[in-house]
Amino acid sequence: MELPPSHQEVAASTHERHWDGIAAYCRPENEVSLGFVEGLNNKIRVIQRRAYGLRDEE
Repeated sequence: MELPPSHQEVAASTHERHWDGIAAYCRPENEVSLGFVEGLNNKIRVIQRRAYGLRDEE
């Protein structure tokens, strides 16, 4: 019996699918505010900290 994916797994797969678009949006020529980029970076770091120690299914 397979368990449904956790919130972290869903968020990780969403970020993985949309990463190219996120990176393209943050290019300097798009003049994105540094606050937005710093906030995004902080969210990524929080996800990494919370996921520390979780095992990969592979």
